[in-house]
Amino acid sequence: MNSSQRLYGNLCSNAFKTKKIDPKSLKSIKEANLAQKLAHRLRVAILEGGSVSFKQNSSLKESVQTALNNGMRMKNISKIIENFANPLDPLRTHILQVRLGRKICAILTVNCGSLKQIKYILQPLLKQFNGTFTTVLPYFNYTNDIEAIISYRVVARFGDLESKLFHDGLACKAKKVEVVDYQTGAVNFKCYPRELNTTCHSIKKKGYTILHFECNFVPKSPVRLTSSENEFYYKFLSILLKDPHVLKVYDNVLG
Repeated sequence: MNSSQRLYGNLCSNAFKTKKIDPKSLKSIKEANLAQKLAHRLRVAILEGGSVSFKQNSSLKESVQTALNNGMRMKNISKIIENFANPLDPLRTHILQVRLGRKICAILTVNCGSLKQIKYILQPLLKQFNGTFTTVLPYFNYTNDIEAIISYRVVARFGDLESKLFHDGLACKAKKVEVVDYQTGAVNFKCYPRELNTTCHSIKKKGYTILHFECNFVPKSPVRLTSSENEFYYKFLSILLKDPHVLKVYDNVLG
């Protein structure tokens, strides 16, 4: 059994399940919805069981059946498992904003030591395609969720969990904190894109263990490109996505 299994096995299986939490002390903390809780339990099952194989991980098989019984589609379950099996490194993931010409806005998730380093790497490509690093977030709706597990020992020292989560959220520059699962001590920090890396570092310093995080960006008003503009943009993308630092590209281009 590896160190992750020991950490989460003890935490998720016993400590929080037997701890009594006064619901009155949590009245102002929003609790995550059922879908988020089911997704969390799938991730915990993978971590505790050490495998994404149903044959080798009975906890995962049980969690999948529970998710199905509660209305979650197998397609969504498979996506959760796949994403967790190939996790992002929360301390090396950055958000990069790019504009090409007047129409095209893009947001990149990148894996790199710093924003300064990845900007230096990508600057020649942007210069070649008349692109710039600039603010394009106002053109997108977004969610940036950091799912973390709080140590039972940390919780035990605080009679008022609501107050602790509130102050930790402020200290970590999170815009909202919600409880994902009382029984496993999981909480969800919702952060601003520009603060993603800073928030992840702060959360770990506060004694939390980051279990999972995800970033999603959806354009508010997608734009339609002409044939020549499409050709230009996809030529840029084909080169950009060859860079191993670039994880995903979200853009405002229709279709």
